[in-house]
Amino acid sequence: MRLRDNLRATADSIPVAYGVVLCSMAVYATACFALGLHRYRIFRAGVDDGVFMQVLNSAFSGFHARAEGNYNHLSVHFSPILFLIAPIVKVSHSAISLIAIQAVAGAATAFPLFLIGKKRMAPLLAAACASIGLLYPPLTGIMTSDFHEHAFTPVAIGWTLWAVDGGRFWAALLCGITALCVKEDVSVIFIVDGILAGLWFYLKKDRVRAKLSLALALAGAVTIVFFFKILIPSLHVPFPYYSFHFYTHVAAVSPAGFVGLADPIRPQYALSAFAPLCFLPLLSVAVFLCLPGFVEVLASREAITMILSTHYAAVWVPFMLLAFVLAIARVAARSRRLAIWLLLAAGLVSRHMLLVDDPFARWYYIPREFDQDDRTLETFIASLPPGDDISVLYDVYAHMGNDPNATIFPNLATYILLDNLHESAGDKEQRKQVASLLKSGTYARVASPPGIVLIKRR
Repeated sequence: MRLRDNLRATADSIPVAYGVVLCSMAVYATACFALGLHRYRIFRAGVDDGVFMQVLNSAFSGFHARAEGNYNHLSVHFSPILFLIAPIVKVSHSAISLIAIQAVAGAATAFPLFLIGKKRMAPLLAAACASIGLLYPPLTGIMTSDFHEHAFTPVAIGWTLWAVDGGRFWAALLCGITALCVKEDVSVIFIVDGILAGLWFYLKKDRVRAKLSLALALAGAVTIVFFFKILIPSLHVPFPYYSFHFYTHVAAVSPAGFVGLADPIRPQYALSAFAPLCFLPLLSVAVFLCLPGFVEVLASREAITMILSTHYAAVWVPFMLLAFVLAIARVAARSRRLAIWLLLAAGLVSRHMLLVDDPFARWYYIPREFDQDDRTLETFIASLPPGDDISVLYDVYAHMGNDPNATIFPNLATYILLDNLHESAGDKEQRKQVASLLKSGTYARVASPPGIVLIKRR
């Protein structure tokens, strides 16, 4: 009896619960950072790391990247939140700072979930919910992929949900505006979910939270109108809104290919969303808040949006985790023991799917240790004279973010660098193109280490 009382006292201990959450966040951030750093060092980081380095380095002088045609990034995505981290990048001069920022943002998602859960169940149980939420494969897929502004979406929406849940007007306004400044699709999510939640709270006669939800829907509408009707036209870009290509009805050019509407990848994606949490979110009405995010992803004609090792799940992940916490709270109200067993099951299934579904693509991103080839390429890139117009491969571009003149091959530039040291780089088509440029006499080879091809326009 004394042991049972001690266990119950521990479960109800707020300091212990806070300690569990903070430790889980620290471990998660460290693990995500270690994975990201390793794949960066072995030249497996992707194009987005280079893009955002160039964008952030020019935050107050154009806010652009060569890969985006040197047009203001706000013409591609509405992401003013990036200005907040620009000073960190300017000081660090390295994409490693982006890896660290993303890891911390992912870990911080747990804290608002814990606070929401703590109102409804024993603090330690709420801490367990938040900690297991960090194991959720789609969240890990976002936080271990290339840096993207969507890294801030789960934590920003998470804090917004906490503020609305507590009826905190000014906190909801501040957190909501922060979330709206992450990316323009958050505005659409807020419009739909704000209306859905507002109607639900109104039917429950909860006027405060109904008004808060509808206010966020209105803020989303104002933001989306501002982006499309005022901001984009004022930037005078000669191309339509970039992300529309995901919904065209022709074979899209995508790294992961074009998929038809009946492709099995869609139900597989939905299964990967619910299975890690043992379908528990279906016990909460909050699961309906995932709908607009699911529609955005699943309506795409390009498979890349339905791959867990990308950032596209960010628009629905925080709502799924909210539904999970509320479902566990609902079960715990009837049986704390059952809630504990369900949490253990969700943790084990999530861990298993992390290994099976492989959202951080271990087979590609962490296949080996840092070796001499990596060191050779790293040293050579550092030796390149600054200011030269240079075109490089995707994996190398991630390391060129401090050079505003770097672009992505096959775009032609004064210099072209081809990496033949790594099996994923320098494929046959790219080698053929470089050989053709040399044969035509347009370019001439420049001295470089074995395995690295550097050519210069004559």
